[in-house]
Amino acid sequence: MSVAKLKKNLKDLKSRVMDTHELLHQYDELNATVASLEEDKRSLEEDKHTLKAQLLQACEKLASQPAKSVKPSLSEGRQGVEPASQTEREANGHVSGGRPLRSGSRGGGGGARAGDKDA
Repeated sequence: MSVAKLKKNLKDLKSRVMDTHELLHQYDELNATVASLEEDKRSLEEDKHTLKAQLLQACEKLASQPAKSVKPSLSEGRQGVEPASQTEREANGHVSGGRPLRSGSRGGGGGARAGDKDA
């Protein structure tokens, strides 16, 4: 073998060693990523079981509460229902004319209208 051919082979071997070293480094990084993802998966599984248990407890709590009464629909009429007193109507946001009050967050307009310059 000639010296030039030996030098070329040595250069190729060095290149392969460097490539192998880089591949091993990438392999180590991938293994670390896989380990991190597996830990995340375990943590998410624990969270899932915790949330499922909390959901079941909430459902059981709701199921153990008494049912709330339902207001009759308009088609059923108001048989057997006492008319609301004046103070009850005012507390519900109505005045003697049957119209809602226009204070606070109950009704009252506001906001931009079509054609406003600032809209």
